[in-house]
Amino acid sequence: MAKIVSMLAILLFSGVTLSIAQVYQATEWYNLDSLETILPGQQGIEKINTLYRISASLCFEDFHKSLQYANEALELSEKAGYKEGVAAATKFKGHAYYYNGEFPKALDLLWKSMNMYEKLGDDYHVARVMLEIGTVNLAAMNNEKARELLSIALQRFRKEKEDGSQLGSVTDTLLLYSIIGRTLRTTGKSDSALKVYKTYVDIGRKNNFELTNLMVHEGFISLCFSNLKEYDSAIFYYRRVLNYPEINQSIKILKKEYKRRMAMVYLGLGRIDSAFYYLSEAYESLSKEGYLMQSQLASMQLGELYLSMGEIPKANFYFQRSEELMEEQLMRASFYRFDSLKYTVSFGWEVLAPISKKFMEEYIYNSAVNFYKKMYQYYKTTDNQGAYVKYLEKYIETKDTLNKLERRRETIEVQTKYETERKEEEIIRLSQENELKDYQIKQSRIFLFGLGGFLLLGIGFVVLFIRQSKLKEEQERTKLQQQLFRSQMNPHFIFNSLGSIQSSIINEEPDKAVKYLSRFSKLMRNILDSSQEETILLSEERSTIENYLELQKIRFPKKFDYSIEMDENIDTENISIPPMLAQPFIENAIEHGIKLKETKGNICVSFKLNGNKILYEVEDDGIGRQKSQEIHQKQNRDHKSLATTMTQERIKVLNKKLKQKITLEIRDLKDNTGIGTGTKVVFEIPILS
Repeated sequence: MAKIVSMLAILLFSGVTLSIAQVYQATEWYNLDSLETILPGQQGIEKINTLYRISASLCFEDFHKSLQYANEALELSEKAGYKEGVAAATKFKGHAYYYNGEFPKALDLLWKSMNMYEKLGDDYHVARVMLEIGTVNLAAMNNEKARELLSIALQRFRKEKEDGSQLGSVTDTLLLYSIIGRTLRTTGKSDSALKVYKTYVDIGRKNNFELTNLMVHEGFISLCFSNLKEYDSAIFYYRRVLNYPEINQSIKILKKEYKRRMAMVYLGLGRIDSAFYYLSEAYESLSKEGYLMQSQLASMQLGELYLSMGEIPKANFYFQRSEELMEEQLMRASFYRFDSLKYTVSFGWEVLAPISKKFMEEYIYNSAVNFYKKMYQYYKTTDNQGAYVKYLEKYIETKDTLNKLERRRETIEVQTKYETERKEEEIIRLSQENELKDYQIKQSRIFLFGLGGFLLLGIGFVVLFIRQSKLKEEQERTKLQQQLFRSQMNPHFIFNSLGSIQSSIINEEPDKAVKYLSRFSKLMRNILDSSQEETILLSEERSTIENYLELQKIRFPKKFDYSIEMDENIDTENISIPPMLAQPFIENAIEHGIKLKETKGNICVSFKLNGNKILYEVEDDGIGRQKSQEIHQKQNRDHKSLATTMTQERIKVLNKKLKQKITLEIRDLKDNTGIGTGTKVVFEIPILS
């Protein structure tokens, strides 16, 4: 890596190495070569500080070296009892894991660092790390939780210090505004993002923010106007940024990129000549200077423009040029022809954070898939069969690689969401304990007052009793939710599922392993999502049950078949039901009915329309409840099935809010001789649309 510059205190989303004109926010820069030169002669806290600064400087460039320096800083800090150093080194380890795409591990380290800063009473760094935790969730597509965490960080930055000033600086607050604006813009809320970005630019100008930073955010304003199809306003802001003085390389390149984007706006306005002019100028400059991704987009857009005008030779020329630039991106696994270019702001994204290798890899493959798809679709309409086959094969190849990358990311996203929720539950529990301790301390102080002490003490006990009653009620409700969640996330089922995946990998059955892992990750995501909701769409319920049954079939091959029947009159996209009511009974049907049957069994799950109600039925042809109980009594006298009790408790809670009640009926199926032939579970659920 080109060791050009480093910094004193790199922030996860606000700065890394820079050689030309990078403007990651709230960053102080130091020469990395100098840091490594002075390191051998340092001792104690001075050495620790240098170690974690070097780790911070390398976190997105060299994962292993960054960890090496952070671990050394952590070890020395612990030996020296330097708590601030432990917190900082832990944080920067989290940064390294974030840039390596390991979000759950990054979250775990960042939460630990934040807890350390809380114990140190360092409110500022608590807010900073909270911001970083929110942004990790944003990267993992956990958008709602990200916005919640970022809002908490914003509130903390606005907290007043003893001198009356705010805890966070203007830069800190605007950094949060920018990230929040990004979450709004990328989730289709460009009108709200527009207000955020305008506020950012207005305040940034008043506080003399660096020009590249302001230019990027005015570019974001133009993007929002483009998304809202307010093309004249978009052009207005693009023309404003084109008038910025070219004081650094980043501003020069951003102008070329904004001209490319302007061309797309002119297309929306129907001004083809202007679109050609700006696209051609952007393409020539960007391709010549080595900005592969942007010049590939420009050449592709030029080809499509010429194609729409019937100028086939020119269209083919630019398509060929676009292919060459795409192939170069894939070969280099980079947006840039030269390493030095990645230290310039050229897209606008980098104003908040450097582009990690993991993100760049998936983005390039996603672009390649779109490009090859367009190419094979184009040549399909021509007589060039060879080109059609060539691009179709490349499309399939890159699509396969992209699918693998996306599956890996989706698994990480599920793990990240779970890790965030687990940490929040832990924080809530600790907060409740702290509240109770604080209250007890206050009661002790009240007791020390002389006159009126007994009266105040009595009142205190009454308040304490009420609070404890509420806590007990909340704990009982939480216990029921946890029991329900555990019934859905049966440890044996999870371990056996993971074991099956491992077995497929060991036996070199990649297709089977990928298929199984995809089913497993979708099921885990559905369960995690539905566990937070009182109702879900019927289509989602069906998908969850189907994934669950498919996984069970892999666990018990040739043991049972299943069918899911849906009344054709049911609108599955507009009708909602409580999630996974029947899952414990399906598990019972397999574990206690069909598993013990000598022949192959069947499970039928059906949804029928009955007036303004849904009949949700689960029927199996297992050995029946009576015989199953007899077998379990012989094998394990303490065996208890909690499916019925837990589901009835859950229905009882749900029915408190419903005018028409949910009912549950369990029927034992028998033949003419009275021998059990299975079980049928029937839920009658009022339609919730």
